[in-house]
Amino acid sequence: IFADMFALPPSDSNESYERRPCIQMPDSAEDLEAVLRLLYYETTLSLERLDPKTPSIVDPILSIATKYEIRVLREPIIKQLTEDWPTTLKAWDVLEKEIAVMLKAAYDDPVVFIMDDHLPEPVSAIRLAYKCGVPTILPAAFYHLSRLPMRWDRTELKTIG
Repeated sequence: IFADMFALPPSDSNESYERRPCIQMPDSAEDLEAVLRLLYYETTLSLERLDPKTPSIVDPILSIATKYEIRVLREPIIKQLTEDWPTTLKAWDVLEKEIAVMLKAAYDDPVVFIMDDHLPEPVSAIRLAYKCGVPTILPAAFYHLSRLPMRWDRTELKTIG
C-alpha cells in the first residue's frame, strides 16, 4: 500500500513539498507514530493475557494495520485477541477454568476484586471486531455479553457462570 502511495506520479492535483508528492494521511500523528515505532524499533506489541485494556491499546494500531494491510502488525494482534476471545468450545472451556481459578483466588483475597480490572470486556471487543474486521472473536464476545446481568455492577464479583 505504501509503495503504491509513494509511486503516484506527480500531477497538478497532488500537493507537493520540495517538488515531491505529498500524500495526505487522515490518521492521527500519535497513531501513525505508534505503528512506525512498532515497525522500526519494537518488534512486538507486549500485551498481557486477558487484559481489559487490550482493545483500547490495540485499536489504533489494528485500525491502521488493517487499513494499510500491514500483516506483520495485524496478525499478532488478532492472535492475542483470539486467545482472549476463543474461537472453539474447547478453548472457551479452558478459559472458563482459568477465570474460575481467578475468581476463587479473588474470594480468598481480602482485597476487593473488580472483574473489569482483570478480564476482557465484551462490548469493546465487539466494537473492535466490527471496526477492524476480526469476526472470529464475535461469537465468544457476544456469548460472554449475553451472560452478564442486565444490572451489572463493576463491583460484582460473580459475573461469569
